[in-house]
Amino acid sequence: MADAFVIETTAGTAGIVAADGIGFRFYASLAPFFVIEGCRFASPADARRSAEAIAENHLAAQGRLTATSLPWRRLRRHNRLAA
Repeated sequence: MADAFVIETTAGTAGIVAADGIGFRFYASLAPFFVIEGCRFASPADARRSAEAIAENHLAAQGRLTATSLPWRRLRRHNRLAA
């Protein structure tokens, strides 16, 4: 298994997570993600979810978050309706 992973969000590259023996520690690459700099996560997926929540809030605060900026949300909603 890899020791480090890049965390991508709708706002860009949030940073990386690196295995530290206990979990995965987050290292931010953009200012909005400095709030979780150094936080430990159980998995890279947990770090991505946290970073994505921050990205959505950041984009919404800037007025740049629209339905078309999150196509995976539309897909998820569509899949729920189809089920």
